[in-house]
Amino acid sequence: MSWLTRYRLKLYMRNSIWIFPVLSIVLALIVVAVLNRIERAYGLKMEVSPETARTVIGMVAASMFTLVVIGSSAVLLAVQLSSAQLTPRIIVFIYRNRIRKFLLALFVFTFTFSVAVLVRIEGSVPLLTTYLAAYGFLLNLALFIYFCDAIGKTLRPGSALRSVALAAREVNRSVYPQR
Repeated sequence: MSWLTRYRLKLYMRNSIWIFPVLSIVLALIVVAVLNRIERAYGLKMEVSPETARTVIGMVAASMFTLVVIGSSAVLLAVQLSSAQLTPRIIVFIYRNRIRKFLLALFVFTFTFSVAVLVRIEGSVPLLTTYLAAYGFLLNLALFIYFCDAIGKTLRPGSALRSVALAAREVNRSVYPQR
């Protein structure tokens, strides 16, 4: 593999926002399967009717899907606003933000986890996975508020200018390493 191919691949990975959410889908399915085996081995069950658990976890899954859609829409809206009103150069900073990538992946993880738990509710309700899905939703709700705040701050002209200036300094340091 040539250096140019490696560089392009690295740049693609750095600028892509979809890679971590896709990996979080696989991770959520693995975590649910492992926790399901632990629950069956130790006989961990909730004293709640399966219908009630299906309703609650179904609501959690639907709410998480809504968070994923709204979060993705907010990112796309940020890209559109920043390119139209500020400069197209800051689009890359919206996609490169590690916190934004992590939060979107966490939202997708919790959605996938909740759906996988919902599928596994049969005659009894699993204890660990049900609690993790419910409390994971509450955590994601708090992080979603932070997510919206962070996107709003990214779109401020001062923040955009600062991001472009910091990137310009990095380029200058890489091209001219000595003062």
